[in-house]
Amino acid sequence: MPHATAICSRVGGTVSPSYLSAMSLYGRIGYDRDFSGLALTPAEGERLAALLGDNAVLMMDNHGPLVVGTVVARRCCG
Repeated sequence: MPHATAICSRVGGTVSPSYLSAMSLYGRIGYDRDFSGLALTPAEGERLAALLGDNAVLMMDNHGPLVVGTVVARRCCG
C-alpha cells in the first residue's frame, strides 16, 4: 500500500508492467488525474465510477489507490 500511494503522489505516476506483481493488474488500472478530495456529491461519485469502469484499481493522483473486487479475502489465525 505505501508503494501504491507513492506512485499516486508522483506527477503522472503509473504502474509499469515491468515486474510480476504489476503484470497481474495489467490492463486493469484506471487513473484519476483530477482527484480533488472527498466525493461529497453524486456527480463526483459518478465521475469516479466512470474512471474505474471495469478495472480493479483506480489510482487517484495525490491520494492513493481505490481497489475493488467481488469478494473479500478472509484470513484465518491459528
